[in-house]
Amino acid sequence: MDRSSLRRSYLALREERAASARAEDHAQIAERLLPYLPVAGTVALYAGVRGEADPGAALVAARPEIRWVWPVVAPRERTMRFRHPRSALVPRPPFGIPEPVDGPFVEPEAIHVVLVPGVVFDQGGYRLGYGGGYYDRFLASLPAGTLTVGVAWSWQIVAQLPREPHDKPVAALVTPKRYQRI
Repeated sequence: MDRSSLRRSYLALREERAASARAEDHAQIAERLLPYLPVAGTVALYAGVRGEADPGAALVAARPEIRWVWPVVAPRERTMRFRHPRSALVPRPPFGIPEPVDGPFVEPEAIHVVLVPGVVFDQGGYRLGYGGGYYDRFLASLPAGTLTVGVAWSWQIVAQLPREPHDKPVAALVTPKRYQRI
């Protein structure tokens, strides 16, 4: 199956199963992540949309001492940066994903852990996203040693995905049932 067909198939599946996701499932993902987060430092989250696994609220509540940052997308430039917000996240066009509208931007080298959403991941840490390449470009900008963790539901992990030269794998995968280093 090609990348576009896989993307459509898994997005439909995620939409279908989103109604059965519970707050406890998100909290289980957060519990699995907590041992791998820095005692103090900067961790990049994302605001889950359309059925994405989203441990953000549970993580922020459990570790308020961490500086949490969220992505801000610049569609024209096709870039993504992370910001430490001073106020609530606001859904922004064109994707409707909640983003911070204020607060300082954080350089990639200041981020210790990046939680990465995806449509589907493979056992090698490669992911299929929405197709814009924002996370691949951002992951390529990170210094060596930054922990990158793909966050998914268990059924979003497959044996292998088709890969392209620009694809960047994550270093670990987390689901409600497990945390796995690649």
